[in-house]
Amino acid sequence: MKYIWTAYPPSEASDTSPYWEIEDTAGRIATIYDDDAEAEANARLIAAAPELLAALQAVEEYEEDCTPAPGTREAEIRAMCRAAIAKATQP
Repeated sequence: MKYIWTAYPPSEASDTSPYWEIEDTAGRIATIYDDDAEAEANARLIAAAPELLAALQAVEEYEEDCTPAPGTREAEIRAMCRAAIAKATQP
């Protein structure tokens, strides 16, 4: 499944507040009401979220037949991937 989310830079809202908008082809997903560097980073991270999740799921699928040795960097990375996937997909 392909997602195309885009972060649009600050524009002027009806109340003249600067904001970032994150949209997909169906419309607005989120609005961040600020225009500083942190707001930009957050907007871009939200826009990248579907691709990041898909990448983590692909890594997990690719590695599903491997069992890394406990305490290795590979085991740590796999645990990080699983935790991020769970955070993004479980209520």
